[in-house]
Amino acid sequence: MASLKALKILDLTRVAPNPNSPHSAAEFSLPLTFFDAFWIKFPPVERVFFYQLTDSNPHHFISVILPKLKHSLSLTLLHYLPLAGSIIWPDDAPKPSIHYTQNDAVSLIVAESNADFHRLSGDGIRESVELRSLVPELLTCDDKASLISLQITFFPNQGFCLGVTNHHAIMDGMSVLMFMKSWAYICKQAEENPALLPELTPLFDRTVIRDPAGLDMVYLKNWSDFFNSGRTNKHLSLKVMQNLGVNPNSARATFKLTSEDVKILKQRVLSIINKVERDDQMNPKKQQASVMEENGIGIVAEKISDIIKGIDEKELYEGGEKRLTKSWDMEQGAQVIGVAGSIRFEVYGVDFGWGRPKKVEIVSTDRTGAIALAESREGNGVEIGVVLSPHEFDVFASLFVSGLQNL
Repeated sequence: MASLKALKILDLTRVAPNPNSPHSAAEFSLPLTFFDAFWIKFPPVERVFFYQLTDSNPHHFISVILPKLKHSLSLTLLHYLPLAGSIIWPDDAPKPSIHYTQNDAVSLIVAESNADFHRLSGDGIRESVELRSLVPELLTCDDKASLISLQITFFPNQGFCLGVTNHHAIMDGMSVLMFMKSWAYICKQAEENPALLPELTPLFDRTVIRDPAGLDMVYLKNWSDFFNSGRTNKHLSLKVMQNLGVNPNSARATFKLTSEDVKILKQRVLSIINKVERDDQMNPKKQQASVMEENGIGIVAEKISDIIKGIDEKELYEGGEKRLTKSWDMEQGAQVIGVAGSIRFEVYGVDFGWGRPKKVEIVSTDRTGAIALAESREGNGVEIGVVLSPHEFDVFASLFVSGLQNL
């Protein structure tokens, strides 16, 4: 096992939206939608953004970088006020809500590490636990849950990283990246209260989300039935799950597909789909054989294609009441593979003024087992983050390399 380097906590603080701004609010609430209720118990999403600054000594970090990050965070929270609040569920309320008061703030840990910055921000195989100390815990209890927690970790003469932990029910990947890009944008501005760009301005109007089937209450009842909390006169606990049964002694690594690899893979998938469709029309029994000859890629490609083509507004709600419970009723031995992130998030565009990130990684895949996707830093391919048991990596790496050679 790799030796874990010491992490020194420099400061534990809370950053509030700038109270001197005319945009600040005293108090407000936002109802949860069915999109939120679906994810109310899932483990938080954890990311780290590594920034390489080899000439950054402790004095420069404490006197220049840190104050600028904290002040711009306070200004950014004015545009994202709900993030400073909490999810609460009063006894007399039918469902939880996001509630913000003027005394609310976001938890921020400032730390210093003597670990190898280049190793942690690299692509090679590392034990998953090595990144755990770089992301903060999200505070949740039975009646209250934070929405986001932050950590800034300084690596002397190497750089720093930002650890972001967010509640999955409140922020999806795109929302988190909008917030991070807004923070970075404001950090680079000279004026005191800069306006956000239109594409970075969040919308909090929940009336635009229709829920004719009442799926929000269905999902909350699903969760309550699943956990069978048995709490007298109390609602479902707002504590989130810590993991989804993933091996705690896992390792992680990043594999890459170049833009040429992606192009060839797309061409192959399209050719397989066309072949399957022709075989299906000529001889339905031949379809299975032809797909098996292509190592199953056709099955996956065709199913995804059919799902995308079939989605409309009716499909979004039809059968929705069973969508959550279906994920719990998988056949024994069935393997569920999730995907975290997206190549469209442009995670490497989060520049606070000291350059683009050296590496962005989704840490929470060691709790969910999901495969992480991101565009490559160079913009010419795809990064694939994988979490496996240590003994599985040699096999996976070999299959990955041989698979690319046979495209």
